[in-house]
Amino acid sequence: MQKRFLTSLILFLIFTTSINAQKTGWGLTGSLIYASNGKLIDEATNVLDKRGKGGTGFNVGVFGNLNLGAVYIRPKLVYSQTNSNYNIDNSTSSDFRQKSFDLPVLVGIKIIKPISFVVGPAFKYIINSGLENVKYKNIEQEATVGLNIGLALILGRIGLDLIYDRGFTKNEATFIDNNTESSFKLDTTPNQLIVSLSYKFGHKK
Repeated sequence: MQKRFLTSLILFLIFTTSINAQKTGWGLTGSLIYASNGKLIDEATNVLDKRGKGGTGFNVGVFGNLNLGAVYIRPKLVYSQTNSNYNIDNSTSSDFRQKSFDLPVLVGIKIIKPISFVVGPAFKYIINSGLENVKYKNIEQEATVGLNIGLALILGRIGLDLIYDRGFTKNEATFIDNNTESSFKLDTTPNQLIVSLSYKFGHKK
């Protein structure tokens, strides 16, 4: 999975280079994220928290844009931070925080100007995961794949996206309680609502 992510990153760099050559544009993007993950279970496989409480996060990065008439391709490379909260027992809750590099490759279909339908795969490379007050042990996979789907509003150089992000790869992280040394497993599969604002350089069209 790590090799797959690196390959995708190289393809992204090649794509953005070709975009500059074709003068179709690139830009900067930033997002607010409402994030949640899967269930938290203990070492006896008892479910401690079925889904947790969603929290906010953000991402910042760059994107490329290639216009193909009524369709366009827009890959993004962003740094993301997300938060959610889990109940470990009746009296204790912990924040789950994750940092990653994300590479969604969106295909936009222009519906009614200036609105587009967008969909595409989203590659994630996790660089850090942590559950508050609990010792991190490991995560099954550092690189995962998901799906982005939503709507985009493009007004000249300004873009506004509303995206639903759902992970396909089940990915459990293991943590150890600092006091009891008991272990927990958390399904980190993302389930996110993303609102993005972007500014495009180069040609408007």
